[in-house]
Amino acid sequence: MVLRDYDQDQSRFICFNPKSNIPEGHISFLVDEIVEGLDFSEINGKYEGTPGCHAYNRKIMVKIDVMGAIDSIFSSRKICEQTRMNDAYKFLAGCEVINHRTLCRSRKENEELYKKALLSTIVMGVKEGIIKFEHIGLDGTLFKADASVSNLFTEENLKVIDEIINKRLVFDKEDELYYRRDTYEIVEKSYFDAIDEILKDDLVNTTIEEIKNMDEDVIVEKVDNTMNFKDLKQSPNDDHKKVSNKVKKNAKEILDGNKKVLEKKDKVEEKLATGIQKKVNMTDPDSFAMYNKKKSFESLYNVGYAADYDSKMILANIICDGPTDANQFQPLMEELINNIGIENINIISADSIYNNSESLIYAENMEINALIPNKYQASNNKDKTYSNENKFHKHNFTYNHQKDSYTCPMGTELPFKNEYNDGKKVYYTNKCKNCTEQENCKKKSNTRIITSYKGEQAMQRMKIKMQDPENQKEYKKRAPTIESPIGDIKHNNQMREFKTRGKEKVIIEINKTTKSHNLRILRNHRQNKIKYTLQNNKKTNNPQNLPIQNNKNTENLLNFPYINQLLTISMNFSKTSIHPKI
Repeated sequence: MVLRDYDQDQSRFICFNPKSNIPEGHISFLVDEIVEGLDFSEINGKYEGTPGCHAYNRKIMVKIDVMGAIDSIFSSRKICEQTRMNDAYKFLAGCEVINHRTLCRSRKENEELYKKALLSTIVMGVKEGIIKFEHIGLDGTLFKADASVSNLFTEENLKVIDEIINKRLVFDKEDELYYRRDTYEIVEKSYFDAIDEILKDDLVNTTIEEIKNMDEDVIVEKVDNTMNFKDLKQSPNDDHKKVSNKVKKNAKEILDGNKKVLEKKDKVEEKLATGIQKKVNMTDPDSFAMYNKKKSFESLYNVGYAADYDSKMILANIICDGPTDANQFQPLMEELINNIGIENINIISADSIYNNSESLIYAENMEINALIPNKYQASNNKDKTYSNENKFHKHNFTYNHQKDSYTCPMGTELPFKNEYNDGKKVYYTNKCKNCTEQENCKKKSNTRIITSYKGEQAMQRMKIKMQDPENQKEYKKRAPTIESPIGDIKHNNQMREFKTRGKEKVIIEINKTTKSHNLRILRNHRQNKIKYTLQNNKKTNNPQNLPIQNNKNTENLLNFPYINQLLTISMNFSKTSIHPKI
């Protein structure tokens, strides 16, 4: 035996197809199949007949971007680097070498296509029989925003910025000095010193023509003589506080004509005006400043998900408009209905934080079979006792829907007595005087009064509904339904922090990671079908002949108008093959 010649520098002429090096059943084939079914004619048509270099087909951008999310690669630079080294990326890109800036610009253009691609995975899951819509779980989770907590602004900080801007400071590039537009008063050579050391009466009457004729040493001397105090007035009340660099920096950007900073400042003002937050991040105003599970203060996004029990595939996602999930049931359900249609929704389960009058009234009006326990029932379901539970808390009073009355834990009935214009109802009785637990039950009055606010009857009906053992058994499916997909995205996909800023860009990241999760499930399902076929000694030389399970929900989903608007007819869902190795 002899050794073969080894020469790294030997040039070779090779007819190369990267597809030939990709193993059979690789997930890149599934990415290719999904994206090829989308309609890119409108986006690609924008570049036809335009001057300049030929533009890349936008299919390439979506394919490699989704493939990057599957491989937990979120940086556009690293994704484009893979198109030079990785055969799967070369196959998806058609051996084109993509610039990272082109990929970033393409994300903004193809925002709707990422949503279409996500819906196409749902449709494919229905066609292959793994999505059954029998039980859907809802929950939310927190992702770190790409913004530092040091850039949190309060209303007081914005007042300081407005005061700086109202001075009408303007920068003279020729002399490298700041002047006031109204009086042509010189402020200072350094902007940051100018904010801390506002000039007083010495240069107020000096015109800009006189300043330009002065020697530099004279100007510096005059400026030094007027530096009498260090702090900027934050309010008209002569309150002096040290101005942070973040305030001075953003004020300088606005004065220098930076429109993006001005837009962010206006957005911060809008967020603060809502009263939901006392601090808003100037870097990413759409994020929320709150405490994470580790009790540290961060700028976070609250993302809501809806997932199918049988397949664990995600059916809908939203960016919540609040730091908690309390008021997110309706927007999440609206997104879910837009995606799959209300006729495909059978049972909805959610955590106790969604148990409020607005959410339950919406579920009843939409005739949604929802299972949402209150906090006491949820703690009992976990074999725990709620620490603040009181035997005579209103929640322990049983509501009778037919009689419209309450029954206390001691068995005394409290009938309906009065109703106010705002929908508030009052229930009480005079039988409490002889009760042995009177001192523990009543409050200030001589009798116990139950006040039921508008929508509270819906919460009572849900409480009774969740006392049914069958509903309790069904509700136990919630945790594995929704916690598993969220854990897969955060742990396996390593998606704990967004790389982009702003709600519009963040939703693209969410759709990418959601689609990557769904694609992995579809890939695993196809591989399991092949293994099952091999075990049963069936013919597997041509995987294209594998049968597709029929699903009773397939026809409803494909006929749903929103799906038909987003997905094109060119999507061939009968192609469920795994591309054979060439």
